[in-house]
Order: sequence, then C-alpha cells, then structure tokens
Amino acid sequence: NVKLADMGSGAGFPGLVLAMAGVAEVHLIESDVRKATFLREVSRETNTPVFIHDERVEDTKIPDLDIITARALAPLRDLLIMANRLLTPGHAGVCLFMKGEKADEEILKAQKRWNFTLETHQSITDKSGKVLKINDLEVK
Repeated sequence: NVKLADMGSGAGFPGLVLAMAGVAEVHLIESDVRKATFLREVSRETNTPVFIHDERVEDTKIPDLDIITARALAPLRDLLIMANRLLTPGHAGVCLFMKGEKADEEILKAQKRWNFTLETHQSITDKSGKVLKINDLEVK
C-alpha cells in the first residue's frame, strides 16, 4: 500500500485526485481552514477516503511516507525543507513536484544546499511545466 502526502493541497490537486484514482492512503496537508473545509466536503461528497491535516507542513507528522507531492506551493528549495521534515529517516520516499517555467533555475538553487537524485518529466498539460521526481534527499 502506498502512503502519499500532498503538501499545500489547496483545492485538492494532485492529492485528492490521486486518492480518487485509487492511491491507498492519501494525506492532504492544508493550513488554510477554508480550503481544508472544502477538501473535507469534496471527500465526503465523492466518498473518497483521505486524511486531512489542517495545519502547517512543519507541524505535521506522518510516518513512513512513500510519496510526497506539491503543486504551486513554494520554490523547490523550500519544498525540500518541508519534505525532509516529513520523510522518515531510513524509509525511502519519493518527491513529485510540479514546477513551472522557472524549474531549471529552482533546481540550481536547491542543489546548492541539497544532494538528491533528479528525474524531470515534461508536463503534458503545460508545455512550460515539468514534474520533478526527487529521490535520495539529503542536506549537503
């Protein structure tokens, strides 16, 4: 079973959509109370089981995550700080971050502080967008 956390879930993309698609255990982290209330309502109306954490990422503890996602939340270097707090030491987790036209610039800035394995995938919905797959995250 895959355990996924979506940081800054907002309106539920990609986390809620992935839960609807069948990801076994999805945690939506959203500190904005109005957005978290919306996520609860959509979960209830669509009968989609998710865990909603209406708190900041840095206050959230979810052991043994397999995947961490984020879209339009923060620059990559900040996403890596948040993801590193969520990841359980010794448990290999993968980060999937959707980034826009400044992805290459953000990668260079992040590589100054972090070591990681990176795969980039072209977005199929936005020609200037990329999905970054990050493994083996560690502070330099």
